[in-house]
Amino acid sequence: VDRDAHPGKEFALGRDALEAIGRDCLKYCGKVNRAQMPVVIQVFEVEDRTPTAAQKLRLRKLRRSSRFGRVVLSGWIVDASASTVWTNLPFNGRLMGRPFIENLLRSPRAEPPAPKPAALTRAPVKPLLTYAILTLLIGAYLCELAFATSPMKGLDTGLQTLLALGALSHPLVTAGQWFRLLSSAFLHLNLLHLAMNGLCLYLAGRVLEPLLGRSWLGVIFLVGALGGSAASLMINPPNLLSVGASGAIMALFAAMYMLSFRFEKVARTQLQSRALGVLVPSLVPLGTSIGSGRVDYGAHFGGGVVGVLLGLALVALWPKDEILPRFQKGAACAVGAGATALAFSLYAIVQAYPLFTQGIPPDQLPSSNAEISARATDLLSRFPNDPRSHFYQAITLMKAQNQIAAEQELRTALAQEETMRLTLGPEFEMRVRGTLATVLALQGEIDKAKTEARPACASPSTPESVRKIINQIHMCE
Repeated sequence: VDRDAHPGKEFALGRDALEAIGRDCLKYCGKVNRAQMPVVIQVFEVEDRTPTAAQKLRLRKLRRSSRFGRVVLSGWIVDASASTVWTNLPFNGRLMGRPFIENLLRSPRAEPPAPKPAALTRAPVKPLLTYAILTLLIGAYLCELAFATSPMKGLDTGLQTLLALGALSHPLVTAGQWFRLLSSAFLHLNLLHLAMNGLCLYLAGRVLEPLLGRSWLGVIFLVGALGGSAASLMINPPNLLSVGASGAIMALFAAMYMLSFRFEKVARTQLQSRALGVLVPSLVPLGTSIGSGRVDYGAHFGGGVVGVLLGLALVALWPKDEILPRFQKGAACAVGAGATALAFSLYAIVQAYPLFTQGIPPDQLPSSNAEISARATDLLSRFPNDPRSHFYQAITLMKAQNQIAAEQELRTALAQEETMRLTLGPEFEMRVRGTLATVLALQGEIDKAKTEARPACASPSTPESVRKIINQIHMCE
């Protein structure tokens, strides 16, 4: 609304009418991460006078009715005489374009850009490291298909396969398999997951690699992957498996946004729009799944935080009169260390892989006590090298009051120590030890029972149900 050309004219539509228009337009919006992008409606009133309180009150009502609504409304008042802007957005629009508009009001005519000195002009650079990372991601997905240990679920890689090839698992990481913090970033749930992350990686890499150099791009990717995995472990439930390069990619785009402040008007706006176009839909939980999996917003958030911090550090390490940020050699050494860690991850995965092939596939695990009783003998005959088969058989024998045979099955499960440690983690071991202590107590062998229960009493990985039972029979005293 141009209130100078039309004095006294006001924007007439209210919030409900604008939201109805927005909902009708949603069908034209694209999707990112399978989440529909919102419709944004901004109302501007422009005049050469200070806005009145009544005017602000009227436009302040133009906000979306629901926090997670997909029609986003905002009201703006532009005072051209004072070169100031008012808006009803949070923080008075400081994070949503208000400074940019005010800068345009103060400097409406941009001077022609001064030619850069030859020393500051870099020859075109192909994003070779970006291509190399994409090749690794594609190669890892082909390995998921070639070395599957369990059938695919629709178009999704089986969970047992992902676990065998390095997926992020809270129990296994806490058991000492720290390599999963890095290896999980190179695995993907399905082809769509890989394609989406691959596209975003290419969009970020083709901008940042010529801008920062390959070394710093590699540092941001690797540290972002680690930060995303760490945040995923802290935020998500312990039984959730996580895979994907999303944390590393969020770090790249977050760093791109922070680095934009080093550049002048047009370049800054271009970098910020590219970064926010990926960051906003990826960090705001508008969608919750990729195929049959869930979007790991914990990894997205962790990678984003890493990207912000590294972006700030790079701005501080980047003199205005130099083409690239400083410490390129140090960054190259860090990338070399990351490549070494990735090679170690591959070695650890190869060593443990045969143990996963001998385990019960997740879709065949019994889901109730009745199913354990019905299937324990069959599972033991088909998967004798899986400690869970012996545990299920022991549970069945305990119900039949055959405590001696149950003790033998539990000790057999504990004897498969390497399989238990590398594929199941400490929680299952503590469950077996707690059950063995109970069996020994039922046989009257209290001292032996307390000896077996001691690790379960001390371990933070012991399930609460097991801890409750061994406390009830006084095994932890």
